[in-house]
Amino acid sequence: MSTENNANESAFPFEETGKSNTSFSPGLTKREYFAAMAMQGLLANNIYHNPNEKHKMIRADALAETACHYSDALLTQLSNK
Repeated sequence: MSTENNANESAFPFEETGKSNTSFSPGLTKREYFAAMAMQGLLANNIYHNPNEKHKMIRADALAETACHYSDALLTQLSNK
């Protein structure tokens, strides 16, 4: 999947202005934000993560990979419009 279009753009950039200086923070990238949201949804679903049934838990690295996959898929679809 190609996510090169805007995956590394800032999702929520912000600028802080103080008395003598202005600083800019890029915040999370869109890919990071979408992956975090996907991971939150996956963890909220007991099919993927049930702390009461440790033998049914998905490995953390596999969960992170799945979340990134969903993030990349969303970015690809958004770039196709």
